[in-house]
Amino acid sequence: MPKSKEEIRKEATESAEDDLTKDIKHLLIDVHDELLQERGGNVFIKNLMFAQKRLASLIVRASIENDKLQQSLKLLTKQIYGFTIALFIVGIISISHILFPFLKSVFSFLTKIIIRIFSN
Repeated sequence: MPKSKEEIRKEATESAEDDLTKDIKHLLIDVHDELLQERGGNVFIKNLMFAQKRLASLIVRASIENDKLQQSLKLLTKQIYGFTIALFIVGIISISHILFPFLKSVFSFLTKIIIRIFSN
């Protein structure tokens, strides 16, 4: 007796959830295993069908891992950005005893030049 749509859906869901718990290496081994199985009838077509099912699981699993890695990289990028700003602020503070007197003398010099230009 053929399976009902609900039974097929339940079996597919269980199989997919099982595949998502496997690591990528295990899924790749499953693909090879499916291709090498000896089944009755048209073996090549059946093996190809089962292998495609495993390949789909492998692609989804790799995609999920890629998404996790991408989220980690986003967080790391934000942290690096924050550290860069903090280092910039610390750097400005640490050279302020040199920078501010220098800027004061530069602005004083420029002010004198501007006054001479406009006083003539």
